[in-house]
Amino acid sequence: MMAVAKTHIGEVKMSRGKLLEFYSSLENSYRTVLDVRLARTYGKRFEEIVLEAPDNIYEALSRALGRHNADVFMIMYARWLQRKAVS
Repeated sequence: MMAVAKTHIGEVKMSRGKLLEFYSSLENSYRTVLDVRLARTYGKRFEEIVLEAPDNIYEALSRALGRHNADVFMIMYARWLQRKAVS
């Protein structure tokens, strides 16, 4: 599934596979923070939210971490996608 999430920083293509690949490339401490905050807010981990609705991950992160941190995540994801496309 491919969707486009409209974020504060612009539009970012969302794909379950790419989001999960990016998530697994992050440092363990960052993944833990994401999982703990999302679990507190939604009762679900990052992977569960992505598998159910990848296009809603920005909103979920905004609510769980705040808009700034959700934007930082999306910027990191978008740059990661750009590097993958160039490789």
